[in-house]
Amino acid sequence: MTSFAPDRTPNRAPIWFVADACGALTLGFVTVVQMTRPDAVDEFGAVGFPGWFLVMAPAALIVVRRLAPLTVLAAAIGIYLVGAFDYGEGNGTLALVPLAYTVALTRPPRVSATILAIGLLAVWPITFYGPGEIDAFDGGARFVFVMFFLVGWAFGSQVRASHERQAALAEHAAATQAAVDAVARQAVAEERNRIARELHDAVGHSVNVMVMQAGAARLATQDERAVGSLREIERVGRLALGDLDRMLGLLHATDDAAPLEPAYGLADIGRLVEGIRAAGADIEFVDGCPPELDRTVEHTTSATAYRIVQEALTNAVKHAGPAHIEVTLRCDDRELIVQVIDDGRGAATATGGGGRGLIGMRERVELLGGRLTTGPRAGGGYRVEAHIPRAEDDR
Repeated sequence: MTSFAPDRTPNRAPIWFVADACGALTLGFVTVVQMTRPDAVDEFGAVGFPGWFLVMAPAALIVVRRLAPLTVLAAAIGIYLVGAFDYGEGNGTLALVPLAYTVALTRPPRVSATILAIGLLAVWPITFYGPGEIDAFDGGARFVFVMFFLVGWAFGSQVRASHERQAALAEHAAATQAAVDAVARQAVAEERNRIARELHDAVGHSVNVMVMQAGAARLATQDERAVGSLREIERVGRLALGDLDRMLGLLHATDDAAPLEPAYGLADIGRLVEGIRAAGADIEFVDGCPPELDRTVEHTTSATAYRIVQEALTNAVKHAGPAHIEVTLRCDDRELIVQVIDDGRGAATATGGGGRGLIGMRERVELLGGRLTTGPRAGGGYRVEAHIPRAEDDR
């Protein structure tokens, strides 16, 4: 059984209702002019109020054709049939073109053709040519009916087919883009694997050699201070190798398999400071946050704080020269504040390594919705301060 229900909705933007209203007014004006001509009034008489309603209603229904196309078409045909017996239809049949168009636009061609054929059969016995003139065998009027229905249906079906082609092209474009994205992801994965291999071969080998050389030098010396420094070099080198392995794992693994949990957090900042202090740096560490903070704050927040301290200390030791360094952690209900300041040369930090470390720190903080402030201090030295929003972990 054929369903007459629509499978799409016509454009209901306000501008189109305005356009329909203009069309209805134009058709109504032409109808009034035609039916008030002196010769028409002399021959058929003046049209009264009921007649005006019946001959004008089909044109007025054009305004609401987008809301219920089939209902509006049926109403227009019914009003036309009632008015045809006594008042003549004026130009009401012209309204059949846009009404048939809307039905064809909102339904498959076979369904809309069936609907319009039923409508044509309904008006087939009633043919008019001017007000009050009835001729059930007027072939010319019947031809006009057929043409009106056929033009509206053909135009609507053509526009519908064009929309379907556009939708198919858009779907094909989306599928093509998805395939391109898949190829790009595969290329990125292969490039990440290549980078991982090269990093492992180059950096991993170099750090391994440094650790082995430091171990050999530690065994060959009797100087206790040198032994401590060399032992710290070994420890930091092994930590670096562990970091490198984890990062290479992130590069090499798929998105689903990658170990995304950070390796270090707030609880490791103290050990980081102690390690650098053992190497001879003058560092003061002030932890103003509760010990349980590392267990309750988000992994990414904790890891970001650690990396900021690590990068800032690396820059300070590398560029500030002999200096006193202060590492301070503060926190409140809304944010975690990380501050690293030194009283050394300071400004050189901004240019060390092309600024890549500072850029990385800033990206980490901004990704979490925080802010990072860096720059020379007024009294000399350099300051790095990060404000990181606190997000409690649900672990």
